[in-house]
Amino acid sequence: MDGEIRLTTYEVSLHETTNMRCVSFYDDDRKTILTVPVGMYAASTFFKCHFKQSGRTEPVHRMFARMTESLGGTLRALVIDGLRKGTFYATIYFTDHEDSECSIRLFAGDALAIAFNAPCEVYVRESVLDAAQNDRENRVQWYSSDNEDAMKTVRAYSAGKLGALPGNELEQLLEIATETEDFEFAARIKKAMTV
Repeated sequence: MDGEIRLTTYEVSLHETTNMRCVSFYDDDRKTILTVPVGMYAASTFFKCHFKQSGRTEPVHRMFARMTESLGGTLRALVIDGLRKGTFYATIYFTDHEDSECSIRLFAGDALAIAFNAPCEVYVRESVLDAAQNDRENRVQWYSSDNEDAMKTVRAYSAGKLGALPGNELEQLLEIATETEDFEFAARIKKAMTV
């Protein structure tokens, strides 16, 4: 697919310092290239799929599977193709019973729950990957000076541990450290950014 990167290695987890549920995608060197926050319902769907558990409510992936089955269709691919104010969006491509291409647009967390259960190929547009890393207005805001628990945890990190965080998260932390005049923390962040 043109202008898109295939995502193959992923992990569903809690964000290390903020405890937000997320899906992290990695490159071949196990470096995080994209982290997508997901809602609690989508996260429970991931774990139910992974551990092959069933629940009382019908998860989104089963509803979608029933819909495509009733259309006689097949899931083809998922493309994470949008990012707006920290929310990722994705398009799922599938075929109907006549082998005609169809698509549906969803929040990326819900779409990923469907794709991981199917399974199908997952891609991200290069422009979305770039925006997630560099566009201050639209990137995910992992940290907030109001989240005292997360800030207390991350302030205790050494420069080495801070250096393991993605660059866009370090930029957010540096902005908060500067705004709150926590100069010692800002210095550790700057040191981590140069390593």
